[in-house]
Amino acid sequence: RIRFRFWTDVTRVWKLCQFSGWGLLGAMGELCRGQGLAVLLNYRFTPTNHPQVNASYAVGLSLSSYTQSLSHALMQAFAPEMTATEGRGERSKMLQHANRVSKYGTFLTLLFAIPLILEIDYVLELWLVQPPQFAAAMTSLILSAFIIERCGSGQTAAITANGKIAAYHLTVGGCMILTLPLAYCLLQYGFGAIAICWAYVSTAIFCLLGKLYWARRLVAGSLRAWLREVLMPCAGILFGGFIVGWSVQCSFSTPSFSRLVAVVLTSLLASTILAWCGLLSASERAQVKASLRRMRNI
Repeated sequence: RIRFRFWTDVTRVWKLCQFSGWGLLGAMGELCRGQGLAVLLNYRFTPTNHPQVNASYAVGLSLSSYTQSLSHALMQAFAPEMTATEGRGERSKMLQHANRVSKYGTFLTLLFAIPLILEIDYVLELWLVQPPQFAAAMTSLILSAFIIERCGSGQTAAITANGKIAAYHLTVGGCMILTLPLAYCLLQYGFGAIAICWAYVSTAIFCLLGKLYWARRLVAGSLRAWLREVLMPCAGILFGGFIVGWSVQCSFSTPSFSRLVAVVLTSLLASTILAWCGLLSASERAQVKASLRRMRNI
């Protein structure tokens, strides 16, 4: 029902504005980190004198963002259920969903990131013919930052479902904004343009730590459960997929389209097998089998 009296309820409207305002702070932090680094590069390395630097960052940010579509859609799908579960007082179930969002989102990012990082030079040559000088290194580092952030995406959804987001957004948004002064200091001390991406990765780690801390404080999230269910399995998939893909890559003498296909297929297969064995629980594997049987019977 539409309750018109809520429209003039000053207390309720003020609470909504507070919630939106803290969310806006977090969004501003992400905006300052992503676009602020581009402004910093333009200031430090003028496009007329250093066109390769600015183009490299733009290519790296664009290409890396393409790997986030599936994991972002997954988080959007889980968020309403987590909010409803928290509202019903079923916090343990909500925390289970949080770890699932983190591990599934990280896995979906790894599926694209592992072969892309391994074959980044050849992919950029196929795409741009003459890629910018630093594009490969910047893309790999930004992808690494995205993987780190996905490890805590479920904790973000859990805190949002709880509603007490002020301290969380102050912490995470502040860490994102700190990327700019950190990158500026690195450039001032003589480090190259790639240093801004190292600043990106560093603050991504601090953001992850902030997510874990406030998830533990606000919704009693278990760090041990996160380590067991998210970090360790995803680290296994990362290293296993890289080793298999790198082994296939070494069997080819020169970069080629056939090597790209072989690396993509083998790394995907290895990551999927590792995810089935180590990432999914017994109940989750049973659900997947049941879904496949239903699809087969349609």
